[in-house]
Amino acid sequence: MESLLNQSNKFQTIKEIIKMNLNSISASDIATIPSISFDLAKRIWEYRILNEQIESFSQLQNIEGLTKRKLQGIQLYLKIE
Repeated sequence: MESLLNQSNKFQTIKEIIKMNLNSISASDIATIPSISFDLAKRIWEYRILNEQIESFSQLQNIEGLTKRKLQGIQLYLKIE
């Protein structure tokens, strides 16, 4: 019984996610996002440079290798300012 109580008291601390501004970060910063490889991060960064800045996440749909699922996931870690 005691072991069950000890197990139920084990909680993990949830870390706060601080969103990075997509229009000012490097490809290396983008690559720190889960499921984003450095090659994909570099394509996202190059797209931003070529277009001067990103206005909305929907613009990123044109990037090869950035699936809808990955696009949804990166929005947890990025903001557009």
